[in-house]
Amino acid sequence: MSEYSRMENLYPRGKHTKRSRIRSGGSQGEWQEHDTSAPRLSLRERRAHLPWGLIIGLSGLLAVFSVANPLLMRFADSLQSQTLYIGSAMMAGHVPYMDFYGTSGLVYYLLAMAGSLLGTPWILMAIQFGLTVWSGATFYRIIWQVTYHEKISRQLLLAFYLGVACLGWGGIYASLFALPFLLNGLFFVLRYLADDTRDEGFILYGINGALVFLIDPKSSLFWLVSLVFLTIVNWRWNRKARGVYQFLATILGFLLIVYTIGYYTILYQNVGAAIEQTFLYPLTTLGLSLGTNTMPLMIGAGLLLVTGLLTSLVYGLMACISSRKKELPLLLYSSFLATLAIAILESPFSVSNLIPLVPFGVLLTGLYMAETIQTQLSDDGEPLAVTEPKSYLVLNGFLPIIAVAYIIAYPIWMWFSQESIQAERTVVAEYISQESEVTDSIYAWDNSAMVYVESDRWSSASYITPDTYLVNEDKWADLNLALGYDKAHFVVINQNQPMLDSFASHLAASYEEIDLNLDHFKLYQLK
Repeated sequence: MSEYSRMENLYPRGKHTKRSRIRSGGSQGEWQEHDTSAPRLSLRERRAHLPWGLIIGLSGLLAVFSVANPLLMRFADSLQSQTLYIGSAMMAGHVPYMDFYGTSGLVYYLLAMAGSLLGTPWILMAIQFGLTVWSGATFYRIIWQVTYHEKISRQLLLAFYLGVACLGWGGIYASLFALPFLLNGLFFVLRYLADDTRDEGFILYGINGALVFLIDPKSSLFWLVSLVFLTIVNWRWNRKARGVYQFLATILGFLLIVYTIGYYTILYQNVGAAIEQTFLYPLTTLGLSLGTNTMPLMIGAGLLLVTGLLTSLVYGLMACISSRKKELPLLLYSSFLATLAIAILESPFSVSNLIPLVPFGVLLTGLYMAETIQTQLSDDGEPLAVTEPKSYLVLNGFLPIIAVAYIIAYPIWMWFSQESIQAERTVVAEYISQESEVTDSIYAWDNSAMVYVESDRWSSASYITPDTYLVNEDKWADLNLALGYDKAHFVVINQNQPMLDSFASHLAASYEEIDLNLDHFKLYQLK
């Protein structure tokens, strides 16, 4: 393997030179700048040999320690518990965007339903495993395509999984399920910059964009960024006509998937609801959660720091300055910043919104690591020695160690801090299961949907957990109206969650409290 090869080898357009350092006067001289023609790698040298053992092992760990594991379900946060609930609800015939409110894409909910085929989420854990293996393999191919350096590729693969584990602890997030298709799109753009694709490939590029949109709509922001980026690149490369053809091919691929999957929404006549919940609601609520609770945002900033994603902006800037080919770092920078802005402004804020940042940030660091390789050349331009690149651990100091510590400490903290709440939640669910019929609906005013899951009862309102929609007054009014119809046979109140005064008054008038001698929860039954 030609370890002195650099990212400039990706661009075959025209004759490129490679900056190296050479000692004048032999091995005892001073290092000097030297330009030489960059050698092209053979097809065999450019082929990535995937470390399948590492990819499968790390993906397996993420799957085993996900909340889809029945032993860890009690650690599920609000979004994860909703996914567990939705999978079972759809198996029972409930329709997304009508029987329950959701901002994720239809394909994500279909995957959640498939994961509940056995009545337990074991299949969902297997689905996550397969998608994470796919993500790891694609990301390794991307790193290899950029650096052609095995040591860098393996280090950044570990950094990739570390970032995903920190930002997506517990798994089964929509952004995690969309990640392999996002990486497919990024890999295609990378290959296009290297003149290693055909224009017809933009159909597949559009298909991947549609799948991302139908799993995690906000992750499809990369396609908007790349549209602007590729338009500028094609203009500079005098490919204006080809750019139009590529755009139409992308739209064709996108529509092939959207129309195919869209028949589901047409069948249940919930097209309007799907558009409102997955597209309009996220746009109209941008930034609203920042004024109510900044703690999740501070936690997210801390995780960005310890995973090296914030420092990657500095290293990426250094790589952009030193590289003569700036297309790739500029694409990664613009994608990183646009995704970060949406993730911060999305209401409610979730750390899982930051998962799409991982490949962009890690790649920016990888570009800098490749630039730190120095080559000593002989007088006739032949390579004599190659220095090792700076390691990811050295560049980020103790931060990856803190990230590993967080992955271990977080579930331990959850176990001790939430143990009493989880135990009471189970007590309430068991009581409801024993004292109600299967056809009775309930409502849990809680930041988790686990009461529904454990009691095997369905929500009386489409807003499964009210904490998800605290920032929107219209949704509060809708929820208050839905609960006012007294469709819930039981109402569970988590006393740590704020509640509307109007609903509290209605609860006192229409329901009677059942004394279960609990500290965190109250249970009410319809009079």
